[in-house]
Amino acid sequence: MSTRQESIDPVPDIRADGADGSITVSPGETVGISVSIDPGSHSRENADWWVAKSGPDGSYQYFDLIAGTMIQGLSPTYQGPLFSLGATPLLNTSNLTTGTHTFYFGVDMKMNGSLDMDSIYFDWVSINVTGP
Repeated sequence: MSTRQESIDPVPDIRADGADGSITVSPGETVGISVSIDPGSHSRENADWWVAKSGPDGSYQYFDLIAGTMIQGLSPTYQGPLFSLGATPLLNTSNLTTGTHTFYFGVDMKMNGSLDMDSIYFDWVSINVTGP
């Protein structure tokens, strides 16, 4: 009798000030963004790693690993094998405009520089910046 090993999906996690889901802050308040991932049974498989943000104006930015900041557009933050990553601070920002900013962290299993929604595992956190 053969035993078939089940595939365990990667589990990315993104947090704002240590919180999941949604937080509310005042304009100018500093918010820390951190990410972590459990690769499940996909350890060492190549993937596109994405850290992105959608802003209240509908624009997208991505986290540039070399610059250490968000940059206009949408591009992978890293391309390479999946590995276990404990909670890692990426960004501290205090320049979020009024409105809702949603940060995403995900990996798609087709390492090709394109956002492949049919093979992505992701998490998100929203930051609601209230008016003065």
